[in-house]
Amino acid sequence: MSILQKIREKTYLALIFVGLGIALFVIDPSSIFSSSQRGETHVGIIAGEKIEGQDFELKVQEAIENYKANYQQANIDEATKEAIRNQTWDQQIQEIVMGSQHEELGLTVSAEELFDMIQGPNPSPQVRQAFGNPQTGEFNPANVIAFLKRMDEDETGDTKKRWLAFEKDMKKQQVYTKYNTLVKKGLYITTAEAKADNAAKNKMANIRFVAKRYAASTDTTVKVTDAEIKAYYAANNYKEQYKQDEAVDLKYVAFDIKPSDDDNQAAKKWIDKTTEEFKLTDNDTLFININSDKPYAAMWYAESALPAAVDTLKKAAVGTIAGPYLEAESWKVSKLLGTKMAVDSVKARHILLKVEGGNAELVKAKADSLKKVIKAKNNFAELAKVLSTDAGSGAQGGDLGWFKEGVMVPEFNNACFNGKKGDMTVVESQFGIHLIEILDRSKESRKLNIATVERLTEPSDKTFQNIYSKASDFSTKNRTLEAFEAAATEGGYNVRLAPNIKPMEGKVAGLDNPRPIIQWAYNTAKKGDVSEVYEVGNKYVVVVLAEKYEKGVKPLETIKEELEAEVRKQKKAEQFIKEFEAALAGNPAIEALAGKMNAPVETAQNVVFSAGSIPGMGKEPEVLGTIAALKAATVSKPVKGLSGVYVVYVDNVVEAPEVTDFAPAKKQLAQTLSSRADYEVYEALKDKAEVKDNRVKFY
Repeated sequence: MSILQKIREKTYLALIFVGLGIALFVIDPSSIFSSSQRGETHVGIIAGEKIEGQDFELKVQEAIENYKANYQQANIDEATKEAIRNQTWDQQIQEIVMGSQHEELGLTVSAEELFDMIQGPNPSPQVRQAFGNPQTGEFNPANVIAFLKRMDEDETGDTKKRWLAFEKDMKKQQVYTKYNTLVKKGLYITTAEAKADNAAKNKMANIRFVAKRYAASTDTTVKVTDAEIKAYYAANNYKEQYKQDEAVDLKYVAFDIKPSDDDNQAAKKWIDKTTEEFKLTDNDTLFININSDKPYAAMWYAESALPAAVDTLKKAAVGTIAGPYLEAESWKVSKLLGTKMAVDSVKARHILLKVEGGNAELVKAKADSLKKVIKAKNNFAELAKVLSTDAGSGAQGGDLGWFKEGVMVPEFNNACFNGKKGDMTVVESQFGIHLIEILDRSKESRKLNIATVERLTEPSDKTFQNIYSKASDFSTKNRTLEAFEAAATEGGYNVRLAPNIKPMEGKVAGLDNPRPIIQWAYNTAKKGDVSEVYEVGNKYVVVVLAEKYEKGVKPLETIKEELEAEVRKQKKAEQFIKEFEAALAGNPAIEALAGKMNAPVETAQNVVFSAGSIPGMGKEPEVLGTIAALKAATVSKPVKGLSGVYVVYVDNVVEAPEVTDFAPAKKQLAQTLSSRADYEVYEALKDKAEVKDNRVKFY
């Protein structure tokens, strides 16, 4: 199944495969998207098409089941589910937005074309990757044909399903490639554009200038009225800087759930009593498994690596107790169970064989056969490179290098550390069937077997209730933003700000799994509302919705200070321009102008238009454009810039080198334009599709 594993790894859209077992979902989509959800059952609208919640949830569950199958995991955490859900949504957008374009243009992949992509003289990149030699990159078409012939031998049908998913992905990628190629073929760079680009990059000017910067004038000298602010807002609110996405600002107080002094004393009392019983027991393993918060683990320590808390056992007799002692919020007591001479580390190599369909015995038989072949032909490394599903070690002939005890999974670890140099053995672990060869063992040293009974110091039910009561009291008594902040200050609580939280945000600083809080903020709360108590990780949290932002143009009142500063800057610019115009009467030299303006003459050398900034000025596109148009020994008119008003004198201009053949420049510019095309075309189409994301109402 090594080729199948490559297909799993190399398929671009890894979540396409749909397993047969997804019919019985743990989550019932109909229960999530019932009509009781404010009358809505769709998770969003893409290009006018409603995405029904049940249909979307089916896709999500299919993707989750596929992820589990690909990564051999029975369960996945919430963060991974959230990532898969977001990826499924992005794929849905892409399929609708781009699919309409593909359909309109009639872009498809024929059966003949698909055959050529798989078995033709120039197969697709996906096929080359999946069936290429991982060490050399060499592609052998015969491997593809052999795989297709053997595909139906898999009675489970799993191999064929994965291959069909692989084909589907190839066809989709091919259609995307066709579309993007059509777009790129329509791009063209003219000679005039190449000439302009050459001048922008290579034409240089040495300048002197006089500046009057806005910061040099105090704000009190310029008055700004509300009417002027409103007029400026009306004229400029189309600009990108005044747009915003849907978001909320949250503030919260966290009540950490920590063990109390009583909890700590209870744990200490328990460990003291248990220590006496541990001293007397005849069955240490059973005693630990019954009493300890963590099960028995046979830990063999080198004398030099003994933890400080049990150092007294180094020269002690078997059966000696160390403790009780407190370590990492746990009370522990340890016992010396035995000593032995053993190695510190082992060097080994292995061939890992996957167990498909629960047929472990068949795979073990295959491993036993390989063992006989290797002993006869001494070809372990060669077979590991071809057969091992552990890609990392397989590329090294199965070599795992040196490793210490406890690093590998128990079955693998025990086989290596209980064996002898040269032993070759077959063991089963959670990863599959391993054929292991012990290549070398370090020098033996004295090891101590130490077993530990552990009592975690955890909050009791009473502690949970006390902390919850405190959080609930805070929430109940402070139902507005003002009361929330005042009570937090009075109580000495730290109010944390979580700004600009988007509807489908998966993370909030300091909070685990914040989705219920975000749903409350978007679906229930109004600005200034205070939440009930949420249990988040190891804390109770009370949240206040500090601000709510609608998608679109920022409201005037939320950016009034910013707008006032801009209007003041505009009025200063108008005033400064009048001062410069008066000083420029009679066409004075730049030095004389500086004297009239009571400002120094500043210089900037080798100013290039494409640089984006000017030494001594910073980013000033209006000034750069003025310089590019000026001839040598010319004084400019006053130019309103971002940081001030400027008058520029061009000392001299160094023209761009003469170019007779613009073909290379045109090719380079075309390549730059082409590299941006895929992303920018898709973003433009997505923007035009006016995507409405309602998922926060359900997830």
